[in-house]
Amino acid sequence: MKKKRIGGVLAAAGAAAVLSGLCTGRAFCLDMESYAGLLDKERMSGETEYMVSGDQECRRLLMELVSAGAGKEREEFFITGEDYEPETLVIAQMFPAAVNISNTKIEEYEENGRRYVTCRIGFERQPDQEACTHRWETRILEAGTCLWGGKEELTCRLCGLRKVRSPAALGHLDADRDRLCDRCRDPLNGDEPIETGRWAVGDVQTRRLGKDTYQFRCVDDDYSSAGTDHQKYALFLCETVIRSDMDSTDSQKKIITFGKNNNYKDSEIRKWLWDRCTGEAGLQMGAGALMPVNVGVCTAFLGQTSPGTEGEAAETELVKYTLLPQMMSDRMFLLSVEEALKYREELWDTVSEESPYSRGYWLRTPVYQEGENGGFIYGTEAYAVDLRDGTIGPAEVSDGSFGLRPAYCLPQS
Repeated sequence: MKKKRIGGVLAAAGAAAVLSGLCTGRAFCLDMESYAGLLDKERMSGETEYMVSGDQECRRLLMELVSAGAGKEREEFFITGEDYEPETLVIAQMFPAAVNISNTKIEEYEENGRRYVTCRIGFERQPDQEACTHRWETRILEAGTCLWGGKEELTCRLCGLRKVRSPAALGHLDADRDRLCDRCRDPLNGDEPIETGRWAVGDVQTRRLGKDTYQFRCVDDDYSSAGTDHQKYALFLCETVIRSDMDSTDSQKKIITFGKNNNYKDSEIRKWLWDRCTGEAGLQMGAGALMPVNVGVCTAFLGQTSPGTEGEAAETELVKYTLLPQMMSDRMFLLSVEEALKYREELWDTVSEESPYSRGYWLRTPVYQEGENGGFIYGTEAYAVDLRDGTIGPAEVSDGSFGLRPAYCLPQS
């Protein structure tokens, strides 16, 4: 990696310039205005300076840099501490797949009464397939049809693990409503199942959401949705927490939060899922095979499960309030608090690395709040699964540190 001296400080140049959350100046920060300023400077000079003013800022910066690393090659970058010497303990603590961690002091100097220490920090990704969190690349082996997913080879670009899967079938599509499938031209009468089969707990499917491919595991082979027919479904839950910065690019930082308030029906995260189940994105993901199920929110809660209890979380720690039911049907959705408690053992079974954008994931249930007249009102807190604390509890809807862990249903034959 090329480096250049900027005002007496060594700075990294190149791809690291556009990593999310970085800013120039005397402090590391995550606000969008500073990030935009960084990008402007990078376009003008091709140089970037990483500076931190304490342990907390350094930890957040390192988590961002390491979690953004997407290759097996060695990564190196430069960090300057203001009245602080950068340390790398957080890398070993939070990223078990990172090995050969180095921290070399390059320069130490004083300026305007401040002490500055510049360090070159590096790490490598351990090719440990069991410890790896996996970032999948897909190669089609056999093309699928509307009712058969075909075969694909998944290769992890971090550890090199390869496996062959049968992806989810695309399902029939009839956008022009002529009762003929737009893809296979088979006649449709509206009564036949879109995808037939019997799914068992533990079965895995792959689906593409946005830029990446994710694995979904069946966590319930006898799922039923409240307020719908008596059809039984298989419930699939994403194995990965999708980071809240999933749509960021090299030129723009974009964080998906819960929304303006805790009403899931109008939330940003529901819209994000909805957009990926429609149009061309829906075709690539195979949304036509997913069954619309009732996900209308009809309860709110107060309270939080005890820290660290995880799969042993006690339902009695949460107080339930019944709301007027919403009419809402989605093909892909977030779990509710009730479902989180039902599948509490699966909640903590993820393959995600913790990052500033995936400390946990949202549920679709609001925190109960009363208005001046004593009735329920939508407020600023929704429930989330906190992987860091091991709790199910409230979080501010504007909190960008929580990601998404979507689910969907397939009909059981």
